[in-house]
Formats: sequence, structure tokens, C-alpha cells
Amino acid sequence: MAARHFLLAAALRAAYFGACALVWMVTRPWLDEGEPGTAFLLLMNVVTFPAGLLAAPVLAAADWFLARAPVLNETPTWFVHFAGYVVAGYTQWFWWAPLALRGGKSRLPAGRP
Repeated sequence: MAARHFLLAAALRAAYFGACALVWMVTRPWLDEGEPGTAFLLLMNVVTFPAGLLAAPVLAAADWFLARAPVLNETPTWFVHFAGYVVAGYTQWFWWAPLALRGGKSRLPAGRP
């Protein structure tokens, strides 16, 4: 039973990262000189919904701070957005959702911190 659960968890994670990679490859945000493309942002919001909606203002603030950094910053905007959306979606689907489905109970035994 534990092996089947592990394989299912691994398959779901692979599907999530595959969907993110597919969005990245199909929209090719690295070709855009300015802001990330609308299709890229829309599809990443779909993959990470609803956490993507919460991540969007945080990523916009990160762009603002990176643009005003005193050190020359060559990090492309699309990379910041892609990484932020991937982390937000992963956190949502593989941390928050399982915790909510378990009713907020941790997997750790009661005697451990």
C-alpha cells in the first residue's frame, strides 16, 4: 500500500512539473524582450490556480524590487515569474491541499515536534 501511495505521489508531481514545462516550452517566454507574454501568464495561472492568483502580486513586487536593485541584475522577468508560479503551485498542490484533505493534521506522530 505504501509503495502504491509513493508511486501515485511521484506520478502526480511528475505530471505537475511536466505541465509547467509544457507551458514554458509552448509559450517560449524567453523570446519576449519585455514583460512575460500574456499566454505564458494565463497558462501558468491555470496550472497553479488559485495559488497563482495570490503569487501574481508577489511576483510583480519582486519585479519592481529587482528593477530598482542597486546591483546590476540580469535575471530575466520571465524566469522570476516561472519560478514563482512553479513554487506557488507546488506548495498548493503538494503541501496545502494534502494538509487540508487530512483535516489539518500533520503526518508526524503526536509525540514528535
